[in-house]
Amino acid sequence: MDHDPPSRTIIVRDGSVIIVRPIEPGDRVLLEAAFAELSDESRYRRFLSPMPRLTAAQLEYLTDVDHHDHEALVALEPDGERLIGVARFVRTQPAIAEPAVAVADEWQRRGVGTALLEVLVDRAIEEGITTFSGYVLLDNPAPLSLLGQVGDVSVRSSGGASQVEVLLLNEDATAPAPGALRTLLRALAASTLEPGLGFWQRLLPPARGQVGDERRNVIVAAVAEGDRTLAGELAAASAATLVLVASPHDAERTTRLAAELERAGVTTTAAIVRGELGAAVLRVAAEQQARLIVVHDPGTVSGRLVSASWDFVTHHAPCHVLVDRSR
Repeated sequence: MDHDPPSRTIIVRDGSVIIVRPIEPGDRVLLEAAFAELSDESRYRRFLSPMPRLTAAQLEYLTDVDHHDHEALVALEPDGERLIGVARFVRTQPAIAEPAVAVADEWQRRGVGTALLEVLVDRAIEEGITTFSGYVLLDNPAPLSLLGQVGDVSVRSSGGASQVEVLLLNEDATAPAPGALRTLLRALAASTLEPGLGFWQRLLPPARGQVGDERRNVIVAAVAEGDRTLAGELAAASAATLVLVASPHDAERTTRLAAELERAGVTTTAAIVRGELGAAVLRVAAEQQARLIVVHDPGTVSGRLVSASWDFVTHHAPCHVLVDRSR
């Protein structure tokens, strides 16, 4: 027997009434319409690349969730005909998940994001999540500095991204943690903190090419810890164009490496990206219609690859991946 999903009627900060409930597969049409209403700026801020529409596969992935490792909650106007916000978490470790929120432009700063995230925290605790953790990109580091001064929030920076961790439960694990969690929710709801690229790339990996698609003679290589020559050797042997992807932290070294390869006769370009390196490698490979991705992973997660291993890249890549695990 089918049951309607639990829903809550909530009065938000500006006095408006909204309905919050778990997302359903049947919400694809509502989600597609809500995405279409977002401004170009809002889309770019969340995805860090042009995203004119969601594909059918992406809509399916975002709405047909298991409500355990991947939860998504929707906020609706009282008549239930318009979706005005979505909050979701994705479990990254047994007790850790990464959250994100998106609110329709005209409903921002009215309390919808905070309401969604408060319900999301309740759902996360019910599913055994004790910590929200995520990588965020900020032009102004001041909000992160403020969060870092709160006892149950930790902030670490690496490779152009800052990781924020928030304990959802107090020390004896009996109730939601006060103070810091509310601070984080307000910051998220006000779009002060935005999910890093890695979060959305995990949700929206590049579409794989269809059978018969032409792949260009392009090799994409990640530049992380240590200069690797394998990608250059492969490019030279196959007369391929080599695209080196690196974080701003490695920009100077990557530019120097590209120049050396050019002098050796390899057509090489450098793509300097912010945020999660693995996510950027996937995006560049998809944009370039590359035939191969080369990464170096000596048995551990790269220092520049945050929140996901190269195994994630291998799983979601739009082309073949060669993982060099030599030390």
